Amino acid sequence: MTLLEAARGQEAACRAHAREAIDLAGALEIDYAREVGDALGLLELGLGRPEESVRYLEPMTRVLTEQPAGMPVLIRPSTLDLVEAYVRLGQPAPNELVAALVAAERAGVFRSAVAHCLGVLAGEANFDHWYSEALRAHASEGIPFSQGRTQLAYGERLRRAGRRVESRAQLRAALATFERLGPVSKAWGSRGMLPAWDEAT
Repeated sequence: MTLLEAARGQEAACRAHAREAIDLAGALEIDYAREVGDALGLLELGLGRPEESVRYLEPMTRVLTEQPAGMPVLIRPSTLDLVEAYVRLGQPAPNELVAALVAAERAGVFRSAVAHCLGVLAGEANFDHWYSEALRAHASEGIPFSQGRTQLAYGERLRRAGRRVESRAQLRAALATFERLGPVSKAWGSRGMLPAWDEAT
């Protein structure tokens, strides 16, 4: 529930349910679910507060970089949120996290999320490749929110590269995807995530 509220930008409800989960975990003397941190990190990212997003997400994704040699590659859904938060802060992603993403790509797991992350981190010469790979993976996964985020990120990257015609195509596709999701459109279309959103309309 908290993840859905975070995606919709329902700040008060998301924080209230996260607090309930944390209090319940405390009463049971267990660590609170990683999904609570994931939700709060996603909420902060959607609200345009990447520094707060990193604060929540770094502990949630640490398991990625602490796996012993030979263990399966683990990628949490929130890894993408953390990578985007680093980029929005102008900070490089930790080497260990990049290595985990590269290993996951080689293993062929979590294809859309991994390709999206690598697209965010890629230089001008190869970001097209990774975003295209992510979009191809989305076509078979059927998760429209994730697909819309990739379309959005790709469109913004194309815009920064001065490729405005191509950028508009991706931004319009993202807008259409988010509009099909109802309240999610408002959260991701008006809270600092889309400086070029008006070009899509």
